[in-house]
Amino acid sequence: PVSQAQNWWSSSDDDKALLGVESNRISKDKAELLNYDNKYGVLIDRIVENSGAEDGGLLPFDYIVAIDDEAMDWTTDLTDLLSKYDPGDEATIHYYRKGKKSQTKVNFSAPRSSSFSGNMFKKSLFQSEDPFLGVSTSRYYDADEIGVAVNIVDGATADQMGLKDGDVITSINGYTMIDWGDISRMMDHMLDVDDDITIEYTREGTNYTKSDVIK
Repeated sequence: PVSQAQNWWSSSDDDKALLGVESNRISKDKAELLNYDNKYGVLIDRIVENSGAEDGGLLPFDYIVAIDDEAMDWTTDLTDLLSKYDPGDEATIHYYRKGKKSQTKVNFSAPRSSSFSGNMFKKSLFQSEDPFLGVSTSRYYDADEIGVAVNIVDGATADQMGLKDGDVITSINGYTMIDWGDISRMMDHMLDVDDDITIEYTREGTNYTKSDVIK
């Protein structure tokens, strides 16, 4: 199960370094399915606007494993690593994106600084129009295999793309889907209405790929 939520701030002290992400540790089983060599990293859920994370190009679904030369492990999480830095410091964030290792330099800010105004997250949960894929599932836990079995809402985007009840979504826009949280993260924090969407899925052992725009 998902555990140990990392707040967008590193601590309650205003003089501590802020990366600008909301993230969670994932299960070891999920990390293994995604072929991550570090099972103790964190998966980004959301990005804070005007933060070092946004400036550094980090995105939801990025899996952070280290800052500079120090990697996360079973006793050291993202908050622990951030506690060693001050606002204004520069550091290298090591992460995975779509299965590939990458890195980016970021400059840390201070929590609750004046540069963070209005809606602090990059994409709001309460926009006037939200993208609606039109799928549901009863599986809310980490699966032991890639793919999420879904039911389809009549007339919604997935229905128009030709998906049917029982199809197993394995990828959306190149991001592997393992549990319902992945689909929610994609809809809530990665897509806007009328964005292009490509879904890979399986039906009765056959693989399919369909593309459209999200309604």
